[in-house]
Amino acid sequence: MGAPLPRLSYIGRYEVTEVVGCGGMGTVYCATDPRIGRRVAIKVLAGDYREDPDLLARFYREAKCTGSLQHQNIVTVYELGDQDGVPYLVMQYLEGESLDVIISDRRPLQISEKLGIMVQVCNGLNYAHQQGVIHRDIKPANIMVLKDGTAKIVDFGIAQAPGKRLTRKGQLVGSFYYMSPEQLNGNLELDLRTDVYSAGVVLFQLLTGSLPFEGKDTASTLYKIVHGPRPPLSDFLTGYPAELDTISRKALAIDREDRYASAEDFAFDLTRLRQQLEQALLASCLQQAVVAIERRTFDEAKQQLMQALKIDTHNTKARQLLYELQKAVEAERRKQQAVALRSQAEEACDNKRFDAALKYVQQALELDTDNSGLLRLREAIRQAQQRAASFKDGVSRARQALQRGDLDQARQAIDRALSIEPNDPAAKTLAITIARKQEAQVKPEPARKDELFQRSKESVLAVNLVEKAMADAKMLLSLNEAHEAEAALDKVRGQIFLVPPDLRRQVEKLRRDIGEKLPERGRNPFTATVAEGELPAAADSATLFGQPDVQEVEFRPPRKLEPPPPSPPAIDRRELLEELLEPRKTGRWAWSRQSWSWLAPTVIILILGVFSIFLFKTKNPSRAFAPATAPESSTAAPSYAEINAEPWGTVKQVFSLNGKKVLELNDATPLRVSLPAGKYIMKVEGPNAQTETIRIEVPRQGGKSYFVLFRKPDVEKIVTSP
Repeated sequence: MGAPLPRLSYIGRYEVTEVVGCGGMGTVYCATDPRIGRRVAIKVLAGDYREDPDLLARFYREAKCTGSLQHQNIVTVYELGDQDGVPYLVMQYLEGESLDVIISDRRPLQISEKLGIMVQVCNGLNYAHQQGVIHRDIKPANIMVLKDGTAKIVDFGIAQAPGKRLTRKGQLVGSFYYMSPEQLNGNLELDLRTDVYSAGVVLFQLLTGSLPFEGKDTASTLYKIVHGPRPPLSDFLTGYPAELDTISRKALAIDREDRYASAEDFAFDLTRLRQQLEQALLASCLQQAVVAIERRTFDEAKQQLMQALKIDTHNTKARQLLYELQKAVEAERRKQQAVALRSQAEEACDNKRFDAALKYVQQALELDTDNSGLLRLREAIRQAQQRAASFKDGVSRARQALQRGDLDQARQAIDRALSIEPNDPAAKTLAITIARKQEAQVKPEPARKDELFQRSKESVLAVNLVEKAMADAKMLLSLNEAHEAEAALDKVRGQIFLVPPDLRRQVEKLRRDIGEKLPERGRNPFTATVAEGELPAAADSATLFGQPDVQEVEFRPPRKLEPPPPSPPAIDRRELLEELLEPRKTGRWAWSRQSWSWLAPTVIILILGVFSIFLFKTKNPSRAFAPATAPESSTAAPSYAEINAEPWGTVKQVFSLNGKKVLELNDATPLRVSLPAGKYIMKVEGPNAQTETIRIEVPRQGGKSYFVLFRKPDVEKIVTSP
């Protein structure tokens, strides 16, 4: 008969699924028993067994020996069959690894685990010996370790009954590294102690990763097995119990009379030593688990407890610690969920979604009841919710009062709202609208001089601060710093109501320009409407408050505004602000106001003359000064530099880079100076004799703008300005 087909579908009634492996005796398949759905392993004899009668004899011997053995540490044989003249053996399918793979991979097993494997091997051998079967080929390749740690002895192909010789004299059958001295000698009848010796070799190799007897060739190896000293474990191991050396030497004794009399005796000593090691290991695992739980390293604690329960499944302390660990893990999980909910609550609060924020906090408190931080956060959200409601109510009352024409009540309501949310843009715009309407209704009444003086003093200081804030905002806006420009105007929010209407309108226009530059804003119907001084009639406080989850409203177009009433009569600020100015000079150089009346026309004529000369020079730059850089062509567009040193800056002189004076000026900014293309140095004078020197660059075509900022107040200029 030929060899079995490489792609068998069925062997007997069994459905083949895959090839597990091939060996000298044949091929092993994985198959399924269709009657009960059980997975089995089927060993099919190799095709050349007719030329080797011993091969067929060994195959049937394995079937007979193994089939008579029913033990948890010996593979189970289900059936011996024949298909087309080819014998096959159906056995238990083992899911695991052979011991030689574990040894070669150097798996990190505890000594107690290795002893546990050998105890199971000895138990299986002891059962086989009791049934009159000697394995004769115990080696790591014939020991399978399943996934649950169970050890199974396989391949009883060369097994024999005690006192029977199945091989010819001088013939070796098996792996000689694991053969007993009497098995190599061949003159003695073998008994069960030959399996004890082989198990001792497997124990030595499992503990050390090396064979106990290895020579440079086969002859030297055989000599060491038969005559050589038994190697101590200390040549390969450290930190092991000394009793293990005694057990190993006794199992590997040359004279079988000095060996363990049975595999049961061998297993007894291994079990006793294993229990001692496991008790020490168990105590260590429990101690490390306690420490890990205290450190809240739960993964490490779980690993130690699983190791302890693997040693002693019913250990009370290990089970109690495992219960405490599960409670700690659950508490940590709830705490982490509470942290996540707190983060969601804070985010909702930042977005003014206070109902959702309170819901998240309440869920977090259900998970972490005693968390003081969550309790404080809940109280803070409630307070913020109350402030938001108060702000919303104040804005609503202010708008309603404005529609009724009750400006005093509207002013009080919007002031209360701004005290809660001072930076709300809609509320600020509404406050400006109310102030404008109040100003339009106020008629100037006779006032005492000291009252006018106080009002004018506050107005002058407010004008000074507002104009400087506008200069800062314009400079920042030109540098595309819209947020900083808006912040500069916000700093003088309290002074807006004290400045003249014209300056207030300039501030409002500048604020609208800034609003268009802000990326998150842009113009919207509501901003455009209130900028003209009128609130949308349909806007409610939810829109002003800016909540994202309130109902949107439709704004009505702005009504046409009535022209503003005439400004109150001008006040002589010089007379009212004497205390803000330096004392007037007296004596021969102190002229009266009438003394200056005849001099004013003369000064004006002189200024016009100087301006005409300057204008002539600027139109003919080649006659006024030598250009720093010659223009490219006469038809090029005029080049210039625009200087803005508001408020109250004056351009004095312009120099080329080599220090040569180019222009002598005395002109206030904003000022456009026509210059040829090139680089210059410009001196600018500010209030109180402050000076700044800046470097400017005039392009070949068009111009560039430069800003100079003077921050100190100049009350004299405000007072003396017409």
